[in-house]
Amino acid sequence: MENREEKLYRLAQRRVKKKKGFYRHLQVYVIVNVALFLLIMIDQGHYDAFPVPLLWGVGLAFHYINVFGLPGGKLTDEWEDRETEKELRKLEKRYGRSMPEPPAEKLDLDEHLDLRQREKKADYREDDFV
Repeated sequence: MENREEKLYRLAQRRVKKKKGFYRHLQVYVIVNVALFLLIMIDQGHYDAFPVPLLWGVGLAFHYINVFGLPGGKLTDEWEDRETEKELRKLEKRYGRSMPEPPAEKLDLDEHLDLRQREKKADYREDDFV
């Protein structure tokens, strides 16, 4: 009987093979469609092959969804936590753990307005406190 690690390893292998299959599909798609584009240009603009990249691209999009899921997926709190951890690891790799000051990022308009609303709500009177 397989233990947990062996099952996870086999699952990881299957996922990597699916990804590899998608990337090969993408490579063939690009190569064939570049060749078709060149043939169309040589043939002085006859667009007989136009549906091929379009329909094949739809198939490639379905292959992508099958392998990676919908772009964005389910935007849950767990997803946000995972993405935050990924970004944190990227920043630590880029700047190291001894980064003096994180780079300042501009707030978008919604964040700026949210902060303003919070500041307005921060006007308390002394008798508001218990």
